[in-house]
Amino acid sequence: MQAQFYPYCTPNLQEEGHCHNASLYSFIILPGKNVSDIITGNSLLLGDDVDLFADYSVCTKGYYCVWVINTAKDAVVSGHLKLVNPFGHLPAEDYPFLIFYGLLALVYLLVGLFWAILTACYWREILHVQNYISGVIFLCMLEMIFNFAYYASYNDTGISCTLLDLFLPLVRSGL
Repeated sequence: MQAQFYPYCTPNLQEEGHCHNASLYSFIILPGKNVSDIITGNSLLLGDDVDLFADYSVCTKGYYCVWVINTAKDAVVSGHLKLVNPFGHLPAEDYPFLIFYGLLALVYLLVGLFWAILTACYWREILHVQNYISGVIFLCMLEMIFNFAYYASYNDTGISCTLLDLFLPLVRSGL
């Protein structure tokens, strides 16, 4: 026989003595668990096609389970769950790349400006290899700006930008 899992106290479970009178339609808390580990929200919806927006701030790491409990007969419940980090839509392991590419783009921009000033000052004495160095600095700066733009766009919208998806491999290859 397969065990039945009940996330909240129902009248049937209450009659069988599995939960108390005060906990009807509340989450069942396992022994040893803290009540503060559970974030609940109750909403009474009347009428048809009611839109409800609920925002719950969760400040602890871990796995989360979301339950939507329908206590009405013949009601259809549907919804959309959106999880967003405090810093945006990027996953936590990708967020440092946003800062890294932004700082690297700034460094290459400063190096490029410094190199351009020196090139303008000594333009009569430039060797051919120095022109290639200018091109490498420009391509590195362009690559870091595109990488930063990609991560910043994804962090803001949560959707990968198609234009950057097309151009980023080209810029990374040095074309």
